[in-house]
Amino acid sequence: MRSFFDHKATVSRRRAKELAAWPLYAQVFSIAAPVVVELILTSLTQMVDIIMVGKLGAHAISAVGVTNQPRFIMLASFVALNVGTTALVARFKGQGNKKDAELVTGQTVMLSISLAFLLSLLGILFAKPMVRVIGAGTDILDEASAYFRILMFGFIPTALPISISALLRGVGDTKLAMKYNITANLVNIVFNYLLIYGKFGFPRLEVRGAAIASVIGYTVACAMAIWAILGRARPDRARRASAACQKAGALISTLMGVLMFIFREPLVALFSSEAEILALGAGIMIFAALIQPFQSSFQIYAGALRGAGDSLFPAITLGIGILGIRPLFSSIFIQQFNMGLYGAWSALMIDQIFRFFIIQVRYRRGRWVSIKV
Repeated sequence: MRSFFDHKATVSRRRAKELAAWPLYAQVFSIAAPVVVELILTSLTQMVDIIMVGKLGAHAISAVGVTNQPRFIMLASFVALNVGTTALVARFKGQGNKKDAELVTGQTVMLSISLAFLLSLLGILFAKPMVRVIGAGTDILDEASAYFRILMFGFIPTALPISISALLRGVGDTKLAMKYNITANLVNIVFNYLLIYGKFGFPRLEVRGAAIASVIGYTVACAMAIWAILGRARPDRARRASAACQKAGALISTLMGVLMFIFREPLVALFSSEAEILALGAGIMIFAALIQPFQSSFQIYAGALRGAGDSLFPAITLGIGILGIRPLFSSIFIQQFNMGLYGAWSALMIDQIFRFFIIQVRYRRGRWVSIKV
């Protein structure tokens, strides 16, 4: 009898603990959900461009798609800058130190504008060599470089909202960044329709029209972001909140992976109706589905580390993955085993799994909760 009552008491305590955690999960979702939407929308702009130029033919899809990598590399500089921004603003807000929070805000904006100007200048001047190095053939070189050059003219309003989003996340305001990213995407879709196909008296600019539409959308988002900032230490809770994020993220990413696997063919059909592309894309979507849980989990763990000020370790693992693991295994799978695009995605999967395990080990050691910024 005693063991029975002991067991009931244990179950009751566990149930009480689970119920007490629900308010934390609700708070995590209220903050994290807009961030997830924002991240999706940030990457959605170029995907929308690819879908909407798809009616022009495979050359247009390739011209837009090939520019994704150099643009991503440039934006990675702002991701690195924003890691420190979010951590510092969050700490200063928690301390009630408004003066230093405002100082970080001003410095972040100035650094972002300066860096964006420098990168945009390089992109404008060297657009053609950059897309050629990344793999653009002679058949799409002119269109791809024109698309990329136009994006570079609008790189400042593209990059600045990303930095402002980091500032807003630092003070716990994630919904506003989601709103101006939604606006940017809606504007982009409207002007894509008008400028790609030449509707309602607008010129038919095709691939160049898609680039101009993106810049217009980014500019609207930038104006909203700037308007938003005119005037604007609990380690135990940090650990519990990040654990809640990880569980929620694992659930959502697993669900996304399942949906991507089930609907892989209809999703690929959005981009092209060619049988060869459909077959290849459906195969790649299987890789993308399998990667989701690992990618989501290590991003959440890395976010917890960065938010606590432990930004060097995630940066090192990122460098090892992108500069070491991916090129090494891509070379082996593609050149030695002739796996083509599947080889590149296999290398990506190995990178994601490696980073998941190594970031998880760092997180579980728990030193990040006591780091001084």
